Amino acid sequence: MVSTDTPFHGISKDEANHYYAGIRHGGGGPKLIYRTSKDQFAPPLGPETSRGFVRQAGVHTTNPTIWIVVAPDFLTWDVAHDCASELQALVNSQRLVDVDISFVESEVNSLAGPVLLAPATDHDPLASVSDALSTALSLPIAGLNRDAQGTLGAYFIVGKDLYAFTARHVLFSLDGPNYEYSSPPLPKKEVVVMGNHAFQKYEASIDKQISIMEDVVTTWTRYIHAMEVRGNTDDVGYAEKHRALAAAQAELDALTQFKTQVHSRWWKPEDRVIGHVVWAPPIARGPDSNYTTDVCVIKLDKAKFENFSGNILSLGAWIAPRDFIERMKSSSSAPFIYPENGLLPLNGILSIPDIANTKMTPCRVIKRGSTSGTTIGKLTGFLSTKRCYGLAGSFDSDEFAIYPDPYFFSRGGDSGSIIVDDLGHYVGLLTSGLGGTDTSDITFATPMDWVWKLIQHKFPGAELDFDLAKFMAA
Repeated sequence: MVSTDTPFHGISKDEANHYYAGIRHGGGGPKLIYRTSKDQFAPPLGPETSRGFVRQAGVHTTNPTIWIVVAPDFLTWDVAHDCASELQALVNSQRLVDVDISFVESEVNSLAGPVLLAPATDHDPLASVSDALSTALSLPIAGLNRDAQGTLGAYFIVGKDLYAFTARHVLFSLDGPNYEYSSPPLPKKEVVVMGNHAFQKYEASIDKQISIMEDVVTTWTRYIHAMEVRGNTDDVGYAEKHRALAAAQAELDALTQFKTQVHSRWWKPEDRVIGHVVWAPPIARGPDSNYTTDVCVIKLDKAKFENFSGNILSLGAWIAPRDFIERMKSSSSAPFIYPENGLLPLNGILSIPDIANTKMTPCRVIKRGSTSGTTIGKLTGFLSTKRCYGLAGSFDSDEFAIYPDPYFFSRGGDSGSIIVDDLGHYVGLLTSGLGGTDTSDITFATPMDWVWKLIQHKFPGAELDFDLAKFMAA
C-alpha cells in the first residue's frame, strides 16, 4: 500500500518527527508512522523543536516493542493501524502481554563490504583477475538469492544518483511471472557482483593464475642457475632473465596477496551487494516497434563506486593489442586505434539507420561479457525475427544479428553486455544467442538507440554521457 501526499492523520507531525529523536548518534531518530503504546508524547519546546533534539530527563523505559521498519513514504497511518491490530491479535494469542508495536520509516543500508576496484591497465600485474571486481564494464552480476549469472550493461546518472541497466532475464527467471517490477512499492531485489557459484569459479581462476606464475618463477630460476653453473653471468641474457624473474615474482606476490584480500573481504554475498533493481518492464515486443523489451534498471550504491571511471570498456588481456588491431581492420573508414592502457571510453549511440547501413559494409563490434570476456564480432545490419516463449504465451520480436569473427562472440552468462563499435559508440544490449549451450553461432542484440529511449522515458533527466568529475564531486 502506497501513501499519497496526505500527512499521517493518526499522530501529529511533532510526534511523527520527534517521538524517537535521540536514539541515533547526534540526536536524530526515525520518523514514526503508528504506535500502539499508551505513552503520552510531550511536544518539545524552544530549541528542542529541531529534529535533532535530545531528551535531557534521563532514560525513558517502554514495554518490549515490535519495531517494523518500512521505506519512506511507503505506508499510511490507516494501513499501519490495520496491520498492527492483526499483529496485536497474534501476539495476544500467544499469551504475551504488554508488548507494543511501532511502525517507523527508515531504509536498510549495507554497513559492510569493500568498494569496487579501479579499472586495471594493461601493465597492472593483476589485470587478468581484478577487472571482475572493478568499475570497468562489464561487471559479472546476479541476484542476491539467485545464482543465474549475467553481465552489467552501461552506467547512467539521474541527478546525484548512479544507475546501470542489464537484461531483465539476468535477474528475473524466464519461468516466473512476467510482470512490471518497480521498487518501491515492491520489495527491494538486491544485486551482487557474482553469484556464489560464479564467485567460487573466480577464486579458482585466481588459484590457476598463481599456479601458472609459480611455474614461471621456477622456470626462470632454473635458467639463471644453469647459466651460473656454466659461468655465463656476463652474458646479456643473464641480466634479461633476472629482470624476467623479478617481474614474475612481483606478479606472483601481487596475485597471492590479492587472493587473500578477495577471500577475506568478498566471499560473503551480502558484502558483494552493489545496488537493487528499481524497474524492470515485462519481456515483450516493444510498444512502438518489434524490438524485444528485455531490460532491467538497477540503482547502484554510490559508496561502492568511489573508484568509478565512467563508461569505460576494458579490453582485458584476452586479445593482445597487435592481434586486436589486426582483427579490427576494415571495420570503418578510420583505422582502429587501440586505446591507452586498454581502456576504451564510450560515447554516443550508433543510430538504428546507421546499424542498418552495415548491411553493405559489415562493422566489427566488441563486447566484454562476464563469461567469455572480450570478443570481436561482425554486425551486418540484418534483422532476425526471434520467437520468445513464456508463461503468458509466445511473441515474435526483431533483433540485430551479430556473427562470430571468426571465433564465438558470446556464451551463457554474457546477457546484459553492452556491444560497441570500433569508435566506442553504443550499438546494442546483448539479450540471447542461437547455437549450442556453451557458445552461440549468432548473437542477438536490441539496438541501444531503442533501449535508451525506453530508459529515458521512465527516468526523465537520465544521462548516459555525463561529466564524471562533476558527478563524483556531487
